[in-house]
Amino acid sequence: MEEILNELEHIKREILKESQSWEEDSKTEEDKGVAARYFYIAEGLEKAARIVNQRIDALKEVEK
Repeated sequence: MEEILNELEHIKREILKESQSWEEDSKTEEDKGVAARYFYIAEGLEKAARIVNQRIDALKEVEK
């Protein structure tokens, strides 16, 4: 499960880089919208990573 968490974090960082790139290069409102969508996707991945982390912690407690 920790591998999943690490992969989610990696994907989130890559999406945030893409969002920043779109934001910096945006010339139209549509470009800004694309940047915002990337950002919201990254936020969703961050929430997913938190859930995975909570599940990892819960499993560790059960194993004790």
